[in-house]
Amino acid sequence: IAALINAPQTLAAMPRYNPTQALKLLYAACLVANTHKSSAAAQHVQNGLPWAALVGLVTRLSRKLTLPERRTLSIIVDVLADPAFPEVGVTEVLQNLPSLPVRPLPPLTCSKMPQAAEWQVLDVGAEALLQRPEDIAKGKKIVRFQGFGDTFANAAYTQKANDSTVCTPSCQLVLQALHKKGWQVDMVA
Repeated sequence: IAALINAPQTLAAMPRYNPTQALKLLYAACLVANTHKSSAAAQHVQNGLPWAALVGLVTRLSRKLTLPERRTLSIIVDVLADPAFPEVGVTEVLQNLPSLPVRPLPPLTCSKMPQAAEWQVLDVGAEALLQRPEDIAKGKKIVRFQGFGDTFANAAYTQKANDSTVCTPSCQLVLQALHKKGWQVDMVA
């Protein structure tokens, strides 16, 4: 995927991309970088992607994004805004991103847990999540129910739902964005 993003044809076509295409390309780059973040090859992949060009393109076209696309962009910005992100120029480009209104999705709940109806709802970016009454005093601890696309179809059930072998790359990216905001997330199946 990194080679496809870095292909001369892709780089030459980038200025002609519409907002949706540009966001999908940036999202794919983030998924690739996040999926392999612990390996030595990941540093090569992450450093080899044209981050500043991708972020600059999405920034330029961001006002034309739909609300669901703005939610995706919100997650990407949370991940890329980390000071530890090594790519030079990304932070400066992110600062030029206009402040776009993003209404968070309501939290997922579970009918098997009726007590969740009494939990506090917090807007924490692209989606609203729940906080148990006993966690309010603890500070930044929230609950996220797994939804469609958060786990692989053939994933074996495990007690530790936030295990990286169970969550899909898109779910891992959301969790990383929440962690970078300082939240401790309990995933509930």
